[in-house]
Amino acid sequence: MRNLHTIICLTSLLAGLGLQTAAAKDAPASAGQLRNEFEAALKAKDTNSLMGLFQWRGVSDPMKAEMGGIVTALPKHDWIAVKLAPLPADVQATNELNGIRYRPSVPVIGWIEVDFAQAGNSLQLPYGKSGDAYYLSGTVEEKMPGTFPKAKALSIRVLGTEDVKFISGSCVFVQSGKEIKKNISERGTSFFGDYIKSCTVQKTTDDGGTIQLAIEEDGQRIFESPEITNTTPVVYEKQ
Repeated sequence: MRNLHTIICLTSLLAGLGLQTAAAKDAPASAGQLRNEFEAALKAKDTNSLMGLFQWRGVSDPMKAEMGGIVTALPKHDWIAVKLAPLPADVQATNELNGIRYRPSVPVIGWIEVDFAQAGNSLQLPYGKSGDAYYLSGTVEEKMPGTFPKAKALSIRVLGTEDVKFISGSCVFVQSGKEIKKNISERGTSFFGDYIKSCTVQKTTDDGGTIQLAIEEDGQRIFESPEITNTTPVVYEKQ
C-alpha cells in the first residue's frame, strides 16, 4: 500500500476529479451487497458510484483526492474477479507517522479484493460496518499531541535465486515508539517507522536455491546477511 483538514463540498471535489455527482442512495445493508454494487459499478465504469460506496466522514480533501485518483484508474485495467476477503492477521488498521494518526473512517472488518487479468496483480480495499450500513473505508488523519521524530523509509529485501519459491519470516519495527510485528512471505516489504528492531527469514523448503537478507533505512543498507542455501533462519537484531 499507502493524510484533519476542513471538509469541503463533496460535489466540488468530485468535479475536480472529473467525476459527476449522483443523488444519494441508501448504503449497502450487507457485505455481499457492497461487493455486488462495487462489481456492478466497475463493470459499468461508473467511477461516481464507486466513490459513493466510501464512508467519507472525517476524511480530508487531499485524502479524498488521492483515493479518487485510484478509483478513476480502476476501470482502465482489465480485471477478472471482485471478491470479499478476510483481513490478514498482521494488518494494522491504525498507523501513526510523524505525529499524525491515520485511522479508517469506518471500523474495518475485511477487504474487497479486485483480481486483475495480469497474473498475481490485485488491489485490496478495506471495508467495514457503521450502524446497519457497509462502506469502503477512507483514511482519517488526526494530529497527535507532542513532538515526534521524522519517520524513516524502512525496507526489507530477501535477495536470492529465482528457484526459491517459498519464504517465511517476520520482522518487528518501531513506529512512533510502538513495536509492530509484520509477517514476511514474499521477496520484500517496505514501510515507515523509527527503526527495524529485529527480523527473521528462511526458506521453507530445501530446494537448492539461496537467499540473502538485506535491510535498509532511508536508502542506506544497514545489514546484509551471507547467502544461505538451506532452511537455516537468517536473523537480524538491532545492536
